[in-house]
Amino acid sequence: MGENELKTLLNDGCRIEANIEIKRVHGNIHISGHAHEDLLDVWIKYNGQIDLSHYIETWHFGNAISQEQMSIMTKVQNSLAFDPLNGFTSLTPPIYFQSDTHMSKSHPQSDDNPHDHHKIKITYEIVPTLFQDVDSEKLKSYQFTVSSNINENKYQTPIVFFRYDINPMTVEFVQKRRSLSHFAVQLSAIVGGTFVVFGLLHSILLVIDKKFFKDINKLY
Repeated sequence: MGENELKTLLNDGCRIEANIEIKRVHGNIHISGHAHEDLLDVWIKYNGQIDLSHYIETWHFGNAISQEQMSIMTKVQNSLAFDPLNGFTSLTPPIYFQSDTHMSKSHPQSDDNPHDHHKIKITYEIVPTLFQDVDSEKLKSYQFTVSSNINENKYQTPIVFFRYDINPMTVEFVQKRRSLSHFAVQLSAIVGGTFVVFGLLHSILLVIDKKFFKDINKLY
């Protein structure tokens, strides 16, 4: 791609959609221009800075979760634990846009400009999760929490890091039907508790009644 052709794309963005196989160890996925530093130099020369603002439509680990499966899992867990990044927007702070910013191998940036470039780091803590409904097979999914920050990244290419760390433990939720005997025990406990409460109230009322009439008899 030539310099003139690149100029026509200065205000354009890109759409990324992918399925990536990862091992169950910590790692990262990053988006940057390291592979095309020559084009990146031209871009920054005319545009001043790389805008790392982005919108995440959907992001999940494991197979996509259907609405039916989500309804099963949300009986025991908040749905935000499975898709906290859906609809997430990250905007590059204006402080990182400098009109005189220019990165080049022959004209490196100076220490006088502390906001030359920046790096966005998004960190995931992933917990494998199993769900078993009374009427369905096991559903395997992944809960995860997210934290993000923006760092100064002088002398380097602007970059977005997606770091992930998969927990070695698995959380399992199992839904079971309660037996008739369990229901009978619960019902007996409720009935017995009701009788105890009424018996206690009856005893208190008797004490009050005797005390009241005893005080009246003393008056006469």
